Amino acid sequence: MPVRAIFFDLGEVLIGHDPGHTLREIAKRSPLAPERLAAPFLGPRPCFLDFELGHVTTREFFAELKVLTQFEGTATELLEIFTQSFAPLDDNVAVLRELAGRHRLAVLSNTSPAQIDSLRERYDFLDLFEAEIYSYAVSARKPDHAIYRHAVQAMQVAPGEALLIDDRRENIDAAAELGWRVIHLGRGDDLREELDHLGIGG
Repeated sequence: MPVRAIFFDLGEVLIGHDPGHTLREIAKRSPLAPERLAAPFLGPRPCFLDFELGHVTTREFFAELKVLTQFEGTATELLEIFTQSFAPLDDNVAVLRELAGRHRLAVLSNTSPAQIDSLRERYDFLDLFEAEIYSYAVSARKPDHAIYRHAVQAMQVAPGEALLIDDRRENIDAAAELGWRVIHLGRGDDLREELDHLGIGG
């Protein structure tokens, strides 16, 4: 069955993220050490999960994060720190641009409206996607099967006609369970080579 839609993850596929930088910047204006600041993100119920599921607004999330991190600036300043640690992975974005116009492309990402708004303001590559499926918009996160069902419905393809490119093994495994084609893009992997192996080129 041919691939009729290619779904890109964002984090560590098209966008690099340095969480350590975020924590260090917050620590400059907090009495808490960076390792303690990580607790809201890494605890048993990280506060960002509700944000990525669309259960809280951007304002509510950063107001809560300001309290949890004891940040001494404003919630708006905290939002700016949070979004400034994301930057495009240029090689992979170049591959994306090569595919555009020749293949149907979509983005499938666990993310928040703050991150997407920031990316859209700073870069243009989101315009290359025919559909954008975000966890906060559909109230489901990978590897929950529900978000994959939203994705194939959005692009009107069968699971076997969908290809997911993602850096997280659990997300890849969930897609494969549903019959998707998959590329597990680990750190240092060459996206162009991985696509070539499937006979997909720009």
